[in-house]
This record gives sequence, structure tokens and C-alpha cells, in this order.
Amino acid sequence: MGIEFVVTKELGNIAATQTEFAAITRTINGEIGPGPFSTLFNTLMARMADTYAVVTDTLQPFMTLDSEATFNSGFDAVITSYRGTYLRQISKARTLTVDAYDDYEHLVCMREAKTGYPLLKRTFARLAELTDKWIANDYWLAMSIDTLFKMLPRLLQEIEDMKTKDPADAYLIYQAAFDDIDSHLALIRRQNAQFRGLLRKVGIAEEAD
Repeated sequence: MGIEFVVTKELGNIAATQTEFAAITRTINGEIGPGPFSTLFNTLMARMADTYAVVTDTLQPFMTLDSEATFNSGFDAVITSYRGTYLRQISKARTLTVDAYDDYEHLVCMREAKTGYPLLKRTFARLAELTDKWIANDYWLAMSIDTLFKMLPRLLQEIEDMKTKDPADAYLIYQAAFDDIDSHLALIRRQNAQFRGLLRKVGIAEEAD
């Protein structure tokens, strides 16, 4: 299976879970007012927003290489920085999802989560399914980020090797791969900005403690 396909697939998985978490947040915050439940729920969701920010923040430097000139002058520094940081970023994403699941386990014991009101009951079922599959079950979301970040060095090595032989061809390969990555990152950034906006409305800061 091609590296580009795997990278795109994992970015798609990440974006899809982000869309669902944001939709759930919108409904729950629209139906349940301030209080201990709301604080815990939105702290959980802030951890998720922070997880998606790990993806965009880690890969954003590659998006600055948007011309052949910037590629030729900046590629070596960007990949050196990435190689030195991506494992720590994988660990950060995993810690955030572990902490989010701990929040979730407390959340489902609260009275609000046991409601019989149809809209909220259905929304909590969506949250349970999403959490069970993507956070609790071997931390699939964290694993998608892990796979994404660990596949990129293979692609970058190929491009680096080509760059020593033919910088023009290396840029064409880079451009073909990272144009698709950039479009997915743009979606995740845009969705995360909207997600953050939902959380700011209930007083949740940018970083979950």
C-alpha cells in the first residue's frame, strides 16, 4: 500500500472523528446548561481539540514549502526538525486521548448522561460509540496519528534522496504528495477553529489542564 494512500487515509480518519466530536459538542452544549457536567464534558472535548492541534501544529511547517524556491531552501531544516520532534508529538497525542477517556469514564456516571430525552439519549449513544471505538479501543485515534507521523519519514527519506540527485524532480514528488496532505490539514484546521469556538462559548481555554 502506497505511503501517500496511508497518510491520506489516516488524515481522513482524524478529520471524520473531529467532525463527529464537534457535532456532539454542539448538541450537548445546546441542551445542557452550566454545571459540573458541562465543565467535565467540555474539558474532555478540549482535550480532543488539543489532540487535533497536535496534528496540524506538527505538520504545519511542511505547508510553508509551497514553492520550488522555498522547498530548495527550507526542506532540509523542516525535515530535521520533524525527525527530532514527531515521536514526542505522538506521545503527547496519546496522553491527551488517555486523559480524555478518563474524563469520559467519570462523565457517563453522571445523572445528565443517563437522560431519557430522545435527542440527548441519541447524542450520548453517538458519543459512546465514538469514544469506545476511537479512544478506548486501543486508542485508535492516537494510533491513526502514530501511523501518520511514522509513515511520513519514509516518504521524506525518498524525497531527500531524490533531492541530492535532482532537486527539480524531488520537488515534483513533494508537491504531488503534500498538496493532498495540505488539503486535509486545511480541513482539520478549519474544523478545529470551529470546535474551539464552541468551547470558548462555555469558557474553556485553549489548553485542557
